[in-house]
Amino acid sequence: MNVAGTARLSLAYGAPGTLPKLVVCDQSGSVRTAQTVLTGDINRDGLVEFLDYMAFANAWNTAEGDAAYNRKTNISLAPSGPQAIDFFDYLVFVSVWGLGL
Repeated sequence: MNVAGTARLSLAYGAPGTLPKLVVCDQSGSVRTAQTVLTGDINRDGLVEFLDYMAFANAWNTAEGDAAYNRKTNISLAPSGPQAIDFFDYLVFVSVWGLGL
């Protein structure tokens, strides 16, 4: 996609209870889609619940390059520098606890 140009963004909704897909159409007419995800839903089952908490806890206090680092648990991305699972990720995680489709 041409970053300097303009693009049209829209959401494509599927079956009830599923997250929409992001649809991007660039100036040349090329269409790309990306699946949206529920923040905090680490195992992608549509709920932010105990299984997600366990994955989050297993990755707690790890950083990129560590064996236990899980990029799906890094839900509060640092603007620069190495990514880590820290208190900022925890704050986001607890704010979405219990959400679901």
